[in-house]
Amino acid sequence: NLQRLVSLEGKHLEDFVNSARQENFATGEVLMSEGDLTNGTFYVVDSGMFEVSGFTPFQIVGHSHTVKYLCRPLEPDGPTETTQKTVQSVGRGLCIGDSSMAFNQPRLVTAVAMEPSVVWAFGQSSFKITQNRALLSSKKSV
Repeated sequence: NLQRLVSLEGKHLEDFVNSARQENFATGEVLMSEGDLTNGTFYVVDSGMFEVSGFTPFQIVGHSHTVKYLCRPLEPDGPTETTQKTVQSVGRGLCIGDSSMAFNQPRLVTAVAMEPSVVWAFGQSSFKITQNRALLSSKKSV
């Protein structure tokens, strides 16, 4: 999802990755809650498993050996569910919360640790600084 906003390569990508902080989650601990407006961080799951659920339709996109991310379906027609549904359990490689952070939207899903889990947290301010630097660099090279 973030690649739609800016292409990070080389030094910019390295700076962004180095800005992440590691966070640990115990079994049953909530990573994020659907509808929550505290959206200044997105996460990449390093280890463990999370149960991902939501009232609004969403899908998990990506291939088995790459980073996966959550998004709303391309055709979000149909009624919103009245009971929370679990789509699946997800682990290493899930990028979660990036759209909420980048577009200042409420959290799309609830994610709860199913076992002790580790994520890398990326802050909105670090993302915006890196994004601006990358955009300025690309303008200078044109």
